[in-house]
Amino acid sequence: MQIHYQSRNFYILIEILYIDEGKHRIVCDNTEYIAEKGDMLLIRSYSSHELYSADEYCMHYVLQIAPSLVMGV
Repeated sequence: MQIHYQSRNFYILIEILYIDEGKHRIVCDNTEYIAEKGDMLLIRSYSSHELYSADEYCMHYVLQIAPSLVMGV
């Protein structure tokens, strides 16, 4: 997914982000992180987060997982 800005949001789902190109600035639960090509991030359920492109061209992949799949429910 190529983005320049993804507004603050939260989900019941767990998200795994893989940074494929460029540099991203991620704000998760009011803490800022910089992620670059090759980095992976885990965003917990209900964590407030937003993403910004820190480079002209950024791309990432997102895997969303239902918590029940990893909690054995």
